[in-house]
Amino acid sequence: MARPRTREASWFGMAAVAIALLACNDVPAWRLGDGTFQTCAVASDLACAPFSAPTPVVEVASIGDNDEKPTLTADMLEMYFLSDRAGGLGNGDVWQSTRATTGDPWGTPMLVTSVSSTSRETSPAISADGLTLCVSSDRPGGLGGLDIWTSTRPTRSDDWSVPVPVTVLNSSEDEIPRPPGDHSTEMPLSRRPTSNDPYQLFSATRAGASSPWTSPVPETSIDTGHVDDDGYLMDDGVTLYLSSDRLNGVQDLFVTERPDDTSPYAPPVALTALNTTAYAERDPWVSSDSHEIYFVSDRTGTRQIFHATR
Repeated sequence: MARPRTREASWFGMAAVAIALLACNDVPAWRLGDGTFQTCAVASDLACAPFSAPTPVVEVASIGDNDEKPTLTADMLEMYFLSDRAGGLGNGDVWQSTRATTGDPWGTPMLVTSVSSTSRETSPAISADGLTLCVSSDRPGGLGGLDIWTSTRPTRSDDWSVPVPVTVLNSSEDEIPRPPGDHSTEMPLSRRPTSNDPYQLFSATRAGASSPWTSPVPETSIDTGHVDDDGYLMDDGVTLYLSSDRLNGVQDLFVTERPDDTSPYAPPVALTALNTTAYAERDPWVSSDSHEIYFVSDRTGTRQIFHATR
């Protein structure tokens, strides 16, 4: 179902970006997460006011283990992520860390036993309000491969319900969820036919946060035949962060936008302030004001969660 949300000056923003890529003396405009524009100081970087140098989130790290797929509630007081650390049920499990305010350090991670299992879990995706948690799993009861499962809770102090498969989003292929964007009406999930194939971005939409999803369709304007996944759609419905190996065969972070939520995306531009040349960066999660980003990099030798601001 179409959800028209045309943004005034969207085409100006896209045109300015395209010009900047051709002539770096031009200064493009960039939309913030709240729909406003500001002038970019660096024409060659699509991110307005480039992100600071990223630092690892040491409070949730487990030395020698892999932590990835960070996903936060909108108030940034709960973080869910995947980890293969000791204390889980096996094959990667969902862990949670909380804090009282955004100025506090993250608390000691705890296993989310309600959505973890002895099967493989990956890519937890928490809703903005913290009441719905999706996860990808190959546990029995799905359609084959990794499928998307969902769990809910009445309040954020309650336990999670037993996960159930979201049949309309699943197939015999592998599917991994991402947090819904565009005010919870669009999910930029990823799909691949087999484990030997690259993930590609798909989109599923719905009329409202409590409505059923439509069948996923491929995002052909982004698909390169390489790995294009980890989509994170902002609530403006037009700004998309993702990871891709399109430049040098290693996953990097990118950002793109479109004029409205039914149009193709512009060519993604790399977030050079966050990327490395030899290591993989992926799994972006961006705050509603676009000033903070959490992502994953293996630059320390294992996959670890990083944070940057602007």
